Amino acid sequence: YPARVGRIVDGDTLTAIVALGESRFAFPRLRLRGIDTPELDTHAGRRAKDAVNEWLAEATTIVIRTQRTDAYGRYLADVKYLPGESDPAIVLSEGIYLNRELLDEGLARRYVG
Repeated sequence: YPARVGRIVDGDTLTAIVALGESRFAFPRLRLRGIDTPELDTHAGRRAKDAVNEWLAEATTIVIRTQRTDAYGRYLADVKYLPGESDPAIVLSEGIYLNRELLDEGLARRYVG
């Protein structure tokens, strides 16, 4: 689903704005699938959130892939972004995989739940 970033909640949770057509929008809460970042009350948790804020600041379009919700009603999602790119097809094919980037930067750990 092509979308825009709504709000960064923490390092592994954000809200999105998804256009449904006919001037209708959805505002799902997304939990990044397969990863876990530290809680916000820790230095590491604040670092993870700050990094996501920085990386997504110039992302006019994100692409979300999701199949189900978690126990809290958040959509478990894979998110791709490409700063400055608004074409969802280009973001999907050439974009940066946010979940993987957090792992690669040491800001998250793998999570299977």
